[in-house]
Amino acid sequence: MGQVEEAKISCLNLLTCHRELLVSTLRSIQCLLDNLLASGFFCEEDVEIVQRTITKANQARKILELVQCKGEEACEYLIFVLYKVHDAYIDLQPWLKEINYKPSRDVGEMKVVNTDPSKCYRH
Repeated sequence: MGQVEEAKISCLNLLTCHRELLVSTLRSIQCLLDNLLASGFFCEEDVEIVQRTITKANQARKILELVQCKGEEACEYLIFVLYKVHDAYIDLQPWLKEINYKPSRDVGEMKVVNTDPSKCYRH
């Protein structure tokens, strides 16, 4: 199992390397907050910190900062939400293909809910 773990690209490093793209592209902030809170990676205080931030770009920066402080599993879960909630993060789907993202077994079993309000208008 050790070799498989070593070969896997760190999600924390992916978020760091692609921070600029993520900050400029992430728009459905509430969906990320809802899932991070429901999964236990964020607490109410984390959500309030992000919500007090004015612009979407700064909210995205704050989410990335907080998630990276929580560790590798939290970072992978954030990427998993982007992967699972395809409609809300349609602009990031080419990036997910570029990095060849495949969820790990542990994260792949975690629940993700699309709480993006615009999902009602997309098909």
